[in-house]
Amino acid sequence: MKKVIVTILCLGFVFVTYSQKTEKINSGTFQPGWYLGANAGLNWFLGEGNNPFSSKAYFSFDKNKGFIGRAVIGYDFTPVIGLKGMIGYAHHGYWPDLYSKKNADGSSPISSFGSQNLTVDMTVNLSNWWADYNPDRAFDISAFGGTGFAHRNKANLSDDWYGLIGRIGLQGDFHLTKQLYLNLILEDNVVGDKYNDHVETLIFDTYPALTLGLTYHFREKSKVSAEVESKPEIVEKPVTPEPVVPPQPAAEPAPVVKEEPKPVNENKEVAPVQKQIPELEVDIFYTIGKADIKNEKQQAAIAKVIDYLHAYPDAKILIVGYADKATGTIARNREVSKKRAEFAAKLLINNYSISADRIVTKWYGDTVQPYKEVPQNRLVKVNLIPLQ
Repeated sequence: MKKVIVTILCLGFVFVTYSQKTEKINSGTFQPGWYLGANAGLNWFLGEGNNPFSSKAYFSFDKNKGFIGRAVIGYDFTPVIGLKGMIGYAHHGYWPDLYSKKNADGSSPISSFGSQNLTVDMTVNLSNWWADYNPDRAFDISAFGGTGFAHRNKANLSDDWYGLIGRIGLQGDFHLTKQLYLNLILEDNVVGDKYNDHVETLIFDTYPALTLGLTYHFREKSKVSAEVESKPEIVEKPVTPEPVVPPQPAAEPAPVVKEEPKPVNENKEVAPVQKQIPELEVDIFYTIGKADIKNEKQQAAIAKVIDYLHAYPDAKILIVGYADKATGTIARNREVSKKRAEFAAKLLINNYSISADRIVTKWYGDTVQPYKEVPQNRLVKVNLIPLQ
């Protein structure tokens, strides 16, 4: 048991040290936050008398199962590192063939008992660790490990038991919405050898479990999103007819003054002609649910915008995000189109020193479809804002 606790603490130290590096993973879009949840499922108790790895013990996959349920509260510090606490109850089916008194017919009676536990786990989001943080990812997988306290009820055993519990496992999160996740959890819980009231052979008892749950994440609004959204959008103003002015009597023509021709100075420099700002129209296309700019075609398109803005320092641009009607809900598509526009704006401002005053963003979700082909409506359009 002590080895398990030492191992968990060592892993915790490694993960905390690494978490200092994870701030660079799209830290501009990730916001720390709390979450609440609950999960329930089945556990299988393994100990003296029903250890499946012992030839002297009897294990029944059906009779050794029991219920397990917990309430969860957690906090994500970075895209990779978090903590979660759980309080719950585990009921164990126990078939101690070696230790129980036999029934009249010679069979072993089924024994069962339960325990309450309070645990704290460190969580590591492996998807964000290995593939960078992506708020539009539909599935994440995380590893966790931790410890806590357990109280095993006396039931039909000799007395109550109090002790430490060690935990390790994997959790898959299906993102039903931005805040609501469906959790599938595979874990193992290690307790002291006296947990089942017998001390022999194994130096510990354990109960692996498989549970299903839900968590709700209280995500704060991204600082970058708030900054870009606060910029004024272009609003079409209604055309107001000009007032009719009655005709005025013609004024007397002013006398024409003939100017004397000025001498030509061949050495005089010709005044430069003011540079005209040409039109700009660039489309950046995306795959389903994506908002970042990574592939070669996307980078080539944003490069055109960057070259244009450097060539014409007086130019201002409008970045408009879209999503296709064929995939996603209205709310989801609006959020994706918003992120596409904001990501492009942020890239220009932060990476290429384009002034934020030169960029205006809008997003239409799937309410506007610029093209007939479905995939082409997963895009961002960049156009010149005409000078007033």
